[in-house]
Amino acid sequence: MDGETKKPSEAESIENRNSDPLTSQRLRTWKLTRTDVPSSLWSLATFATVAYVRAPGPFEARLLAAEWFKKYDFYSEAPSPCLDPDLVDCREVMDDRFNMFDAPCVLPE
Repeated sequence: MDGETKKPSEAESIENRNSDPLTSQRLRTWKLTRTDVPSSLWSLATFATVAYVRAPGPFEARLLAAEWFKKYDFYSEAPSPCLDPDLVDCREVMDDRFNMFDAPCVLPE
């Protein structure tokens, strides 16, 4: 083994790639706010007024919120108002208090 370089296994390579800050997606905080637009979709969700979501991007934030606020588990194909930009506004917020959450999550009001 003197002078030889050990080639990392595939599992070690994946682990190193996932821990690399340049290739991993940084979580940001998104504020989802209900708009005043009326819709029948509101009957399918428990979303009230405001939620904060830790996710890499706005689309992922909307998907997490849609799953979190789903009212009926048995109706999985139901559209969510969280996915509609006319019904829920989604904006990035800069607030260091949310940085303690290092995994994607929904923080309801």
